Amino acid sequence: MNKTLLAAALALAANTALAGNFNYTYIEGGYGEVDTGDDGDDGDALFIGGSVDLQQGFGIIGSFYTLDLGDNFDGTIFTVGGQFHTPISSQADFVGSIQLINAEVEYDGPYGYDDSADDTGLLLRGGIRFAIQQNLQLEGDISYIDNDFWDDNELGLKAGLRFFFNRQFSLAGGFASDQELDGLYISGRFDL
Repeated sequence: MNKTLLAAALALAANTALAGNFNYTYIEGGYGEVDTGDDGDDGDALFIGGSVDLQQGFGIIGSFYTLDLGDNFDGTIFTVGGQFHTPISSQADFVGSIQLINAEVEYDGPYGYDDSADDTGLLLRGGIRFAIQQNLQLEGDISYIDNDFWDDNELGLKAGLRFFFNRQFSLAGGFASDQELDGLYISGRFDL
């Protein structure tokens, strides 16, 4: 029985040590192409974000997006909240977050008609980081957004591939979609 307990403790320690290859303290910036589904309202997005691990498994995460959605629409999205992560295998971590999300869009219409919409809501996210090999990771998550900026509460999907040039710098590309916005993105991340 003692050998079984010792083997279980060693397996848990090894699993935690291998999962330590994932860093959750970083800054990141990127660019995305956005498709709203409406003619003429497609555009570009720039974003910056980051995460700080405060203690093993828990941290703070946040981001800021600026959107240029076609001829007359501009917007911003700001998120901030808490993040949790835990190993689920020697190659994968589960990552979840709860964030406040503030979205604002401004419309510059003809003949001086201007309008804007602004709302703060909740963003819930859960996903997996999987190490395909030492310098290549697959990232994916499912999100739920409760914010009046979107027509309804939204379910979203995100999937990406991250390549590490060294232990600190990586590039990623992927696809993100919810029921309002779809897009492709590229990003650069610097692990601290």
